[in-house]
Amino acid sequence: MKNKASSLYSDILTGIIFMIAAISLSVMITLNFKPLFYHDIKALNICESSGLSEEQIRKNYDILIDYNNFWGAEKLEFDGLAMSNEGRIHFEEVKNIFTKLEYMAVIFSLMFIITALLKIKGRNYRFLLFSGISSVVIPAFVGAVLSINWEWTFVTFHKLAFDNDYWIFYPDKDPVITMLPDAFFMHCAIMIVSITVILSLVSTIMYFILRRKKHVC
Repeated sequence: MKNKASSLYSDILTGIIFMIAAISLSVMITLNFKPLFYHDIKALNICESSGLSEEQIRKNYDILIDYNNFWGAEKLEFDGLAMSNEGRIHFEEVKNIFTKLEYMAVIFSLMFIITALLKIKGRNYRFLLFSGISSVVIPAFVGAVLSINWEWTFVTFHKLAFDNDYWIFYPDKDPVITMLPDAFFMHCAIMIVSITVILSLVSTIMYFILRRKKHVC
């Protein structure tokens, strides 16, 4: 009985590890998936709304994304765009958040892979079901909130993530904001939720495949 309880707790813990890995990986993939923004340049008419050329927009977006990775430059310098001190501080805070998420993606993914291999070797597949269930709960909640009120979600997230109002940009001081419309961030949120749900489905499907194979054998 004690061994069964211990195994259950272990499977639940593994599911939580998978959830953290899945969400942080989804954020990391979305952050570095530049084609999403390139598509939105035309889809959201960013050239017209920003007054910048597509070449300028792409170049400065690439600079921003490369900076936000832990292997990126330590200091952010846009090409031909002014930046206020408040804007610089905000981007430093954003980089700090993304860097932590990237480290989490690597560490928790390795933790899950090692644990999963050991459990599969012992023919214990239940952790995959817990992983699938746990990792879909938060995305489902976020997806529901997004569908109800994106603007409220966007503002609330920034208020919770930052202890200042430097995330409120003014185009005359930080023209980069003109090339980053709210709709683009919504598309990023949708992509993060979608990737997490896909990973959840993969885990759940793997559980049923391996369990069926176990019974057949």
